[in-house]
Amino acid sequence: MILQVAFKGHRTKQLREFQIGLLVLEHRQATASIRAISSSGAAAAVACRRSPSPGSKSRQSIGTSTVGSSGTSCNSSSNSRPGTAATADCGGLQARVWVPKHVVADSRLTANREIVVRFRAQEGKRYVLIPYTRQAGDTGPFVLRMYSPQIMRVEQLPSPLSIVIGGQWIAHLAGGRSCHPTWGSNPQYLITCQRETTAVIALLRPDVRNSLMALPYNPDECIGITVCTAEVTADGLGRRCAVRQPAAEVYAESEFASMDEAVLLVRLQPEVPYVVVPSTAGPGVQAPYELRLFSSQPLELVPMPEVQCVSHTGAWTAGSAGGCNLHQSWITNPAYLLQLPAKTTCRICLARSTGNWPRNQSLRAMIGFYIIRAAPPRGQQHTVTSLKQLQLYESAFVPMATCEEEVDLPGNMPLLLVPCTYASGVRGKFVVSVTASSSFSFEALTAGLADAAAKALEFDQQQAAANTFSQTGNFAAARLPALHE
Repeated sequence: MILQVAFKGHRTKQLREFQIGLLVLEHRQATASIRAISSSGAAAAVACRRSPSPGSKSRQSIGTSTVGSSGTSCNSSSNSRPGTAATADCGGLQARVWVPKHVVADSRLTANREIVVRFRAQEGKRYVLIPYTRQAGDTGPFVLRMYSPQIMRVEQLPSPLSIVIGGQWIAHLAGGRSCHPTWGSNPQYLITCQRETTAVIALLRPDVRNSLMALPYNPDECIGITVCTAEVTADGLGRRCAVRQPAAEVYAESEFASMDEAVLLVRLQPEVPYVVVPSTAGPGVQAPYELRLFSSQPLELVPMPEVQCVSHTGAWTAGSAGGCNLHQSWITNPAYLLQLPAKTTCRICLARSTGNWPRNQSLRAMIGFYIIRAAPPRGQQHTVTSLKQLQLYESAFVPMATCEEEVDLPGNMPLLLVPCTYASGVRGKFVVSVTASSSFSFEALTAGLADAAAKALEFDQQQAAANTFSQTGNFAAARLPALHE
């Protein structure tokens, strides 16, 4: 069988490395589902059978021509097709193939306007022909011609269902990869499906792709996709604030190897909510993005509210498992400095992380947190009594893995968040996160509550310096008219 693909677009497209390729796959029924990175493409199916009169000495050449438009991705920077391993979403001849398995022939990428591929088609087998381009979003018409001495049946497979949505990583919404504490601040999308399906999720950066000059490679600006299970809150399903147990909570994650494109293929289960999080590798990278979803079944996509979320991992060790404020050792607990620009409602979540937690001690190992004002001590250092007088909020202590509450907190003053167990001496790892609708600062104190006095004194000095500068500026502004007179 001879296949010919001819690009009918303008020759100027070659100036920006417009390349085309043709892939021939053997269509087989899939028996398992494996998650992997892949690319989707326009496809046509071919069924080959012998002529009704195989004994005839004369041979007739039968040609078939198909016209279509290209707009698929190879996700590769070289003239080769990426090798991936995943399952095809097969349900007979009408189902699309989502991954390049069982390759029969591959033309490789070329800048020529025409490609010719030859392969031997076996009787009774089905093949899928996929004309593709080098970059996702490269569009243009093409003609696919097929020549064979035997009768062929050619059928174009249906196009996938698609969803395209744009967004931006800006300011405090650029949280970086899941290994960073600010990962929960990234834009997030909740997706569900009614029937089991394979979905291809593609993430693009238009500013890099449409740049006239090649941008220098920066690993922090590489983009990727993380698919997680949805966070279950008191209000129902919500954002994923942090990844506490990656093996259980991260369903799939793409590589962060390219600055302009990332592709992820996942198998979605019906009635199971997933959270899709596009992000850059490093935090603080501000850039636009475009998120595309392709599937053979309808998907529902709901953007989650934009909030800032900062998470920190910590541990109660032999020297920092101080217990609640009923113990004199409470002052040794870990502490975190929280600063809000104005009065804000914050959602604070304290969760046990993976680790060996004591069994049959549910009351001793109950978790909770305190919020106190970070004020300088009246004496040399803070005591349990002095910190209790500065206390603003105390959560309930619960014998569960998560303690989560919404708290109205004042702004323009340093606050201390103190996570602890009910009894002292209970060791274990934890994750504490703060979520708010506005920008804020949330950092860990290296010396725990013992570092609170120094931080409070530093904040007071900064405020005094700012007030002095403001008063000096106002006095100088008032003196200017007098001087001119």
